[in-house]
Amino acid sequence: MKKYLLKRLAFIVFVLLGVSIITFVISHVIPGSPEAMWVGSKPTQEQLDAAIKELGLDRPLPIQYLNYVKNLAMGDLGVSLRTRRKVSEELNRRWAATFELVSVSMLIALILGLPIGVLSATHKDKPLDHTSRLFSISGVAMPVFWLGMTLQLFLHGGLKILPLQGRIDSQVLIDHPINRITGFYLLDSLLTSNWPALASSLMHMIMPAMTMSFACLAIVTRMSRSSMLEVLKEDYIETSMAYGVSRVSVLYKYALKNALIPTVTVVGLNYGLMLGGSFMIESIFDWPGLGRFAVLSIQTNDFPAIMGVTILFALTYVILNLVIDLIYFLIDPRIQRPGEGT
Repeated sequence: MKKYLLKRLAFIVFVLLGVSIITFVISHVIPGSPEAMWVGSKPTQEQLDAAIKELGLDRPLPIQYLNYVKNLAMGDLGVSLRTRRKVSEELNRRWAATFELVSVSMLIALILGLPIGVLSATHKDKPLDHTSRLFSISGVAMPVFWLGMTLQLFLHGGLKILPLQGRIDSQVLIDHPINRITGFYLLDSLLTSNWPALASSLMHMIMPAMTMSFACLAIVTRMSRSSMLEVLKEDYIETSMAYGVSRVSVLYKYALKNALIPTVTVVGLNYGLMLGGSFMIESIFDWPGLGRFAVLSIQTNDFPAIMGVTILFALTYVILNLVIDLIYFLIDPRIQRPGEGT
């Protein structure tokens, strides 16, 4: 196991280096004037020249990259050209909002998608199965921006039961400030018994989480259904049924466990895709996360911020894939554990 983990960690380092090289080159060769953004409006030529030297843009691109990697190894992600704050501080302020939204959305997809997939597989070619497949197709085909705006019109504009946008009501945050522990508003307000903040955070979470989870919910449903159909054909399932084992135990204790590996793989991949695609949801619901920060950074060619967001997303994605690989060995003991010989 130790040898396996060391190999995977080395692989993570190479992946991050590759991502950093590609992102660094692209962000530095596209047209733009980062020195003008750094100086401000109506700069003089002397100010521009001084900014170019201060930012190190007068050096060859390979030297600039080596200096960036050296600073990165010491935990320095640079300074945002747009906000004039350290990129690490900007990421620290925003990452929890994005990860909380994506995690809640994924949790909704799992809680609903797995049972629907199991029921669809056990009622193959019946009305429930057809309804499930129609739901899955619509979830994959429906644009998230259209769904988000439709929910806003219906649940806020029509029924007026949910807030339009934001992460928490500003007045609630002033009256009942959240004691930051993890950065997740729902968890922190729960841990500190801050019930007004918890209620407001939960109400603001519902619409964006529903919107983001819908496409993933459809994928989880389809994958769990197809995996369950394969498992239900196995002899041990029929034998368990013949011995009088309860149907619920057979389905959820034996069959679902063995059908989880493909589903877990899809969940991990979609979690990464949801992280990268969160900018649209965050823009629609004015969610103060990394997605909006990344979009604004790209629009202004704020390359230190672009690099920081990209590296953080890449690091999260590769670590998540490592965790999923380790989960495989917990789900199915038939899989050889890392480091064990054949």
